[in-house]
Amino acid sequence: MKAKTVIFIAVLVPFVAFSGDFPIGTMILKSESTPLSFTFKSDNTYVVARNEQLMVEGVWEVIVDTLIINDKTGDKSCPAPGKYLWGYKEKELTFKLLSDECTGRANAMTSGAWMLKE
Repeated sequence: MKAKTVIFIAVLVPFVAFSGDFPIGTMILKSESTPLSFTFKSDNTYVVARNEQLMVEGVWEVIVDTLIINDKTGDKSCPAPGKYLWGYKEKELTFKLLSDECTGRANAMTSGAWMLKE
């Protein structure tokens, strides 16, 4: 009985730790010639800006390896939520589309790696 409990715990712990590794801070899209930034705040809100001009504000949530974003305000905001698999390695954040009705947002999110602004 103890072996089953230990195996169960060993399988759960990596998923919990992984979702806690989502980076907080400002990320800059590397592939854009005009700087596009996505700032994830610790209060689970975000701001998207280009050349420091606000485009979108919203709320975000991470469930294991899935990022769910919901735009609330802004000229480029979208009423539907977007869902993405995320990965973070060596200060680069990447997204893979799961579902998003907003083509423009999906294209921006998945067009390249987002670098942590220092």
